[in-house]
Amino acid sequence: MAAWPLRVVVAGSPPFVVGDKDAPIPAGLAVELWAAVAKEMCRKFEVKRSGNVEQALEAVIASRADVAIGPISITAARSEKVAFSQPYFDSNLAILAPASRSMLDRIRPFLTHVIVTGALVLLGVLLLVGGLLWIAERRDNPKHFPQSPLKGVGNGVWLAVSTMSTVGYGDRVPRSVPGRFIAGIWMLVSIVSASALTASLSTAFTLSQLDSPAIASAKELKGRKVGAADGTTSSRFVRQHGGTLVAARDLPSAVADLQAGRTEAVVFDRPALRYLLRQNSGWDLEIAAASYEPQGYGFAVALGSPLLHSMNVALLTLHESGELDDIVSRWLGD
Repeated sequence: MAAWPLRVVVAGSPPFVVGDKDAPIPAGLAVELWAAVAKEMCRKFEVKRSGNVEQALEAVIASRADVAIGPISITAARSEKVAFSQPYFDSNLAILAPASRSMLDRIRPFLTHVIVTGALVLLGVLLLVGGLLWIAERRDNPKHFPQSPLKGVGNGVWLAVSTMSTVGYGDRVPRSVPGRFIAGIWMLVSIVSASALTASLSTAFTLSQLDSPAIASAKELKGRKVGAADGTTSSRFVRQHGGTLVAARDLPSAVADLQAGRTEAVVFDRPALRYLLRQNSGWDLEIAAASYEPQGYGFAVALGSPLLHSMNVALLTLHESGELDDIVSRWLGD
């Protein structure tokens, strides 16, 4: 006797679930992967769309569906109500915000701890070298290094700077043996110092040309209006970090609120944000580099469902054959 078709409920956002909600059969990474899993299980299935992930899980809990598929985060709270397959994809949360191009954002790369500390150390070393040159030269070379500490050390610093820059004006020259020894040592040290400083400034200059999001970290969410899908890991994350949650139906709705100025940022799963921006490259939005809440996506069935074991075996088979990775690459490109 043939097994009955599995009742599959689908929910989520691109690239895991793609297509108009009225379409009879959606597409997407999760949908394509489920089709491969069902084939391995030798089971037919019927697909029904759900408004969101929470509704899809409720359908499984209430026995209105056998399996819920999509970008469904595996959490402890959800695992008390449904059984999850092994993760088929590793994800994390990210922050989407308008690209920021303020003067402060352009200058910020030059104010890193490494550059500021390096500049202060260099200034101190220049003063030290200038002082040592003045002490060594003030008696034998008063023309270039006057007895006045201010003028003498100042001329020593000028000699150190011109030596470091490899310009070498020649207007200040040490004559004593100690002075020349100090200048010689400084020449060698300045070669390394100049190279390190140039590399740091080059990196900072490159970073200053890049756009960055106006909200770049979770601590900046406090007191801000932040969009997220209600009842999800994203919405809980917003509340945990002091943001004012503006609940959205899905990611497109959350982004629409952001673009209309009703919110200042969106928190969502990084793969979905990357896919959305790749499809809309003209949008003036950026994804923050910081990642939060590592999470796995899985398929959900009822607690105690006999489908769980065969579903996991099918997923392992697809992983070992490389077909799972091929499906992910087709939709995400990496």
